Amino acid sequence: MVYLQVENQGENVEFNLNLSKTHSISLEIFSITGRKIKKLVSTIPLVSGQYKYYWNGYDHFGLPICQNQFFAKLLFDDSSLIKYFEFNQSVSS
Repeated sequence: MVYLQVENQGENVEFNLNLSKTHSISLEIFSITGRKIKKLVSTIPLVSGQYKYYWNGYDHFGLPICQNQFFAKLLFDDSSLIKYFEFNQSVSS
């Protein structure tokens, strides 16, 4: 079994991943329109256990994202899990 929980931590979003067995996983962030924002975890094998990953609201170019609605897509083996979440990034100019 694979479980993904998304929590807004203020300045970051925390992704809690719980694996009941070894899986090969990747974790990506997408905008509400389906544009890939950032790949947090490239495809790597993880043994059973709990894992935490964080996202600070920046894309793969290091630029802040001004949207507030996103999807996290977790790919594992031949399956996927998608979670909707909201995150308001405060960006200083």
